[in-house]
Amino acid sequence: MSLSSSFQYVIDRCTQWRALSLGILSALMLSSCFTSSSPSCSSDIGLCFGGIGITVDRGSRVTVAALITNASRVELRGLAWWVIAPRGTGTVWDRAIFESRVDHVDLGQSGNVKLTWDASFALPTGFYDLALAIHRLNVDGSQTPSDARYADPIFVSAPVSTPWLIRRQQATGDVEVTNVSTLTQQGHDLTGPRTLLVTVSNSGPLGANVAIQLVERTTFSGWENRWWLGEDLYATAPIQRTLAPFSSEIAAVRVQVPAILITTFRARQQWVRLTSPDSSFVDQVLLGAGETFSTQPSKGLLRRGGPSGPIEISAIGDPGHWRHTAKHNIFMTLVNLTGRSHEMKAWWYLAKGSEARPWLDAVAAGVSTRITLGPWTSATVSVTAYADAPIGSWQLSAWIHLNEQPGRLVQSDVLWVSEAITVT
Repeated sequence: MSLSSSFQYVIDRCTQWRALSLGILSALMLSSCFTSSSPSCSSDIGLCFGGIGITVDRGSRVTVAALITNASRVELRGLAWWVIAPRGTGTVWDRAIFESRVDHVDLGQSGNVKLTWDASFALPTGFYDLALAIHRLNVDGSQTPSDARYADPIFVSAPVSTPWLIRRQQATGDVEVTNVSTLTQQGHDLTGPRTLLVTVSNSGPLGANVAIQLVERTTFSGWENRWWLGEDLYATAPIQRTLAPFSSEIAAVRVQVPAILITTFRARQQWVRLTSPDSSFVDQVLLGAGETFSTQPSKGLLRRGGPSGPIEISAIGDPGHWRHTAKHNIFMTLVNLTGRSHEMKAWWYLAKGSEARPWLDAVAAGVSTRITLGPWTSATVSVTAYADAPIGSWQLSAWIHLNEQPGRLVQSDVLWVSEAITVT
């Protein structure tokens, strides 16, 4: 069946699809249809989606096929991809928890190309939104949104065995992690030495060389629900494997995490990572379960970005009742995300709103003495204000700067208290 006829089949099935019961939806294969396009594609924009078809196989693998055409009179280059997101409010792009491989297109006048993505994922059972996008690449390297399509909800079935192999991104090619099991430990004991059996499969016609590693990671306070954002803490030595076409290999990965790391980071993540000989990304899976998707961010904290350096602020403690006649103490918990020692200073500010530079109009502030954190350690420090806070409603933020060189401080992290501080 051609792509255009497949797309017509998908559209013809829309009415039938909407009438299916939940029991039928859990069948081995499900077709979905597309209901809207935004922005409307024109010769001014250039790159447009033509036919699109989608199938979900066994609830955990999706195949998306798209015909992309050049509606302009000049040669154009672009990027095409799609995302899966839980149903909810806001744009599907902001809610996305799975992203496909980004494919490049290079089309002459009135040209077209067919792209196909075949991706596996692990998500809780339910309905999900799926959307496609294509951006035009401009001469200066910038991107211009060119076309987008939004699917009717697709139905996904959760894996039946653990650990789930949870992906944020599709594997870049034909090689991916297909199974992980624990050889020497039962359950989820992550404190002692263990050996993981990692199965890597090559579904393509060409051989491939990959390096296999187990990587221990941590999420950031305030972003615990963003399980794909975090920092590498520890990685095993890479195990090299050569995969013949259409073959699989099993690697035994020995894991022994440093004791101090286990003590400091009790909610660590375990990822299996594949890289190519030039160290570029091939595939990566988080070893998790359904609970991974129900994790909530720390209450009372507001994070706008991840740490830019090796030290994270993981908690802020304030007095609770602020009086304008007292110099208050703020408690900050600092975490060293690396295996070497660092020197730093901690600041906090009360200011209007949550500006990026609260020190410019701070009404109260405090600064610590020099702090040293050893490898993978944490400490809670008390920082006293050097002025009384005036009556009013203010925003509290905490900052950490590294003492990289004598007299030179470099910002490592910043964290806000989400609720306003009222001084009486």
